[in-house]
Amino acid sequence: MPNILHLHLFPDAPRRCAAGVLGKMRRLIIKVMDINKISKLKTAWGEFAQGNTYCNMTLAAATSAFQPVFDVRAEMATADLRYTALIARRDTLDIEANDLLQRIINAVKAELDGENSPLYRALGYKTKNERGVTGPKNTTTPSVSAAAANGAEPLVTFSGELIYSFGNSQTATSGVSAQK
Repeated sequence: MPNILHLHLFPDAPRRCAAGVLGKMRRLIIKVMDINKISKLKTAWGEFAQGNTYCNMTLAAATSAFQPVFDVRAEMATADLRYTALIARRDTLDIEANDLLQRIINAVKAELDGENSPLYRALGYKTKNERGVTGPKNTTTPSVSAAAANGAEPLVTFSGELIYSFGNSQTATSGVSAQK
């Protein structure tokens, strides 16, 4: 199977060269090819050894064998630009769709029994009847006895408000210092 892969990638390469290339194919599959090395090879080969053949390949044959490496990267760059453009288009369409969705939901709510309708419930919203009565939340304030149980010492401010000190001999409140 690896020989077929090699012969497909380098159809003009002889079998004796295939063993050396195939031994390194595992690393090439895992590691992305540095195309600068290919460019450097083509430049140096053309400058210093124009007439030489390596692995029974001329410079022109090697250049055509390496061309798919450059072609796939150009195709990837085009796909990347298209992908980026599609993301922008998706975002624009999502904004428009969300606006339309909100207008439709508001139209459902505006109907006579809209917020209690089965359609409103089927859209995933709680109906008005399910929400219950809304009103002020009950907030509890700590009592004097609860503060005293925690070891707090009561202090009185100049305005007459009661504050508590937790083991500190001096407590500052709103810029006013209170002492025992």
